[in-house]
This record gives sequence, C-alpha cells and structure tokens, in this order.
Amino acid sequence: AFSLALSVLLVIPARNLVGTISVLVDSYVHYDDWIEINNLSGKVKSIGALKVAVEQSDNSIVSVPGGDFLSHPLFNHSQRKDRKVECRLPLSELPVALTEGVSNGIYETSGIHRAFLARLEVIATQLKLKDWHAYLENDAMCLRWSVRGHSLTQYAKEKTEVLLQLTHSLQASSNA
Repeated sequence: AFSLALSVLLVIPARNLVGTISVLVDSYVHYDDWIEINNLSGKVKSIGALKVAVEQSDNSIVSVPGGDFLSHPLFNHSQRKDRKVECRLPLSELPVALTEGVSNGIYETSGIHRAFLARLEVIATQLKLKDWHAYLENDAMCLRWSVRGHSLTQYAKEKTEVLLQLTHSLQASSNA
C-alpha cells in the first residue's frame, strides 16, 4: 500500500520532469519566446526542472507545469516567420461617399468598392504590405496582410502605420 501511494505521489512530478525535458531537448521553447498553452499566453521567463515560468501581458508570472507541454497544444508565436493582421472597418464609420452604394451590406454600385480598393492598393504599395487583400464582409470592409518577422513590436508598428495611412486617406477623400 505504501509503494502504491508513493508511486501515485511521484507520477505528477515525473510527468512534469519529462515535459520540461522534452521542451528543452526539442528546443521548441526558449527564454523570451511568446507562447500560448492551456488558455494561457505570455513570455517565457525561465525553464526549470518541473515548470516553465511565463510572464503574462499584465506582468503576472504563472508557473506552467512541465506535464502541460505533454498534454496540451503549444503555440510558440516567436517561431513564426509572419504574423497575420486584419483590420475591420465598419461601413457606418466610413465616409458617406464610400458607403452610399451600400444597402443591407451589399454593394449596389461596384464603382465605390473599386475606388476604395484602389486607395487600399496605393497604401499597401507604399507600405510594402506582404500578401495583402481587402474584402467586404457583412457590414465591414476588411483588410488583411502579413507582417514580416515575429516581433510583437514590429507587428504593432506596422498595423499602426497602416491604420494611420488609411485614416488619412479616408479623411482626405471625405473632405474632397
């Protein structure tokens, strides 16, 4: 009975040890990588024998048991070469000149749609957006593109630049 109780008590630490060893051996997670596992996301701050410390976006530190790396999907966002960005522009917030051909989310006049897409193409070309495309979805104009690299700073900077250019272009068209 004692050996059974001891083996039950050692199962979890052994599983955690195997999990963190697999993380280290596979070299899939490194210090400062941004990971997502078991409904938790953040930056890896340390990899211990039994757990991985992750700093969340609110600066709290969470210990992820090594066994979680064996039983839950792991997403290492720092390993990606590109990030996808999508901006949804509600038609109700676009200048009237761009939306006057819209009825119940359907463009009645495709010329307005083409004019807006032409402006987006100029912006995408100026900013050298990768793999971009624009489309109409329900009551919004959507713009999607890929950001080179995996840096969150780079992602935020490029998304901000695109939104500023787009806003400037829309304001200029509504004032004309």
